[in-house]
Amino acid sequence: MSWGYLVLRLMMERELCSKQLSSVLCKAILAAPALSVHKVVDHWIEEGNEVTRSVIASTMFHLHKRQMFESALEFSEWLELEGHEFGERDYASCVDLIAKVHGLQKTESYIANIPKSFQGEVVYRTLLANCVPVANVPKAEEVFNEMKDLGFPITNIACNQLLFLYKRSDKKKIADVLLLMEKEKVKPSLFTYKQLIDVKGQSNDITGMENIVETMKDDGLEPDFTIKDLLAKHYISSGLKEKAENLWR
Repeated sequence: MSWGYLVLRLMMERELCSKQLSSVLCKAILAAPALSVHKVVDHWIEEGNEVTRSVIASTMFHLHKRQMFESALEFSEWLELEGHEFGERDYASCVDLIAKVHGLQKTESYIANIPKSFQGEVVYRTLLANCVPVANVPKAEEVFNEMKDLGFPITNIACNQLLFLYKRSDKKKIADVLLLMEKEKVKPSLFTYKQLIDVKGQSNDITGMENIVETMKDDGLEPDFTIKDLLAKHYISSGLKEKAENLWR
């Protein structure tokens, strides 16, 4: 099991495991801001401590939680230099950190040097996800098309990234993503429907918004708290306060 997978599990279970996630190594890193993470970890080991998978996972978790991406990247680099075994999710974690710290160009250079057997869908999906916050539409489309060319399965996660991006930059392209999802039999998720509801709400198309909700229910998905909150926001902005109130009854 990779430490990248462990980080993912810890992040998903953070509410249940918060007390157990206390990381002594993370505290050591926080206590020595003037030192490089490499030196802190080396000193920590000299004191008789061991960098186990659970230590790696909890340290990464806490650094991410504090948005200390540069420190997390330094720790990842230390792990790689020390010969810790990496899986695809570990490389994907590095891709995410490099994109956040150094940008997309350096991230692509890093991906080119990942062993071919680990240059999988998760790595490219992570690169795609990092195109979205910087609204880099051409690069996002390039990465998405490269994923298709490489024969990776088209997932709702990747499609959702494009939907979220197009919602902010070019709403006309949303239909193309939906057609692709239908063609490839990619099942929409709650996140997919949330983006579509928001698009309709932003254009004050309340009927269209409600039709999407019905389609979602027909697909066996019920609105969660975030979707109800989004619906309420658009109802209120359209002067439909009673409909907003009915959502919570």
